[in-house]
Amino acid sequence: MKKLFLSALLGFATSSSFAQMSQGAFMMGGNFDFNLKSGNNSSTTSLTIAPTAGLFLVENMGIGASVGFSSYNYKANGSSINSGSSIFISPFTRYYFSGNAFGQFDIPLDLSKNSNYDFGTKMKIGYDLFLTDNVALEPSVYAGFYFGRNPTIDAPNDNLKYQFLSTGVDVSLQIFLNR
Repeated sequence: MKKLFLSALLGFATSSSFAQMSQGAFMMGGNFDFNLKSGNNSSTTSLTIAPTAGLFLVENMGIGASVGFSSYNYKANGSSINSGSSIFISPFTRYYFSGNAFGQFDIPLDLSKNSNYDFGTKMKIGYDLFLTDNVALEPSVYAGFYFGRNPTIDAPNDNLKYQFLSTGVDVSLQIFLNR
């Protein structure tokens, strides 16, 4: 059984579907993220749903955007300290640098008031595992740095004071057309 699993995984990774993206190719898909962190008598729960679309302007390089919804709740000692939701847009550029491997740079912009950030930068490196000629799972690792105000601490007119680093692993599903 182990050999069968490894053979199937190797087949997906080395399939004839390399991510050579032609000029004019279109990608669409999305990301669903549920995150639960706990420790030191505190916990954070968050949920994000973000449909994505992009267009390849030149071979292997495209631009696009995600538009999404995020909800979060931070608790300390069993009491809710900070919770809310936000709507965001995240323009990005993506480049395929080696076969199915890609790098992506995002600029997430929060469109909501009273959220936990205003804007940021996010970089990720991923790999397309093609399930068919047009459908791929995209595991990736990312790091993001965000700036904003903490609505429970900072006055509404204060300068941007709140910064945080976010790192993680995610998997998204993408459909590629005209590649």
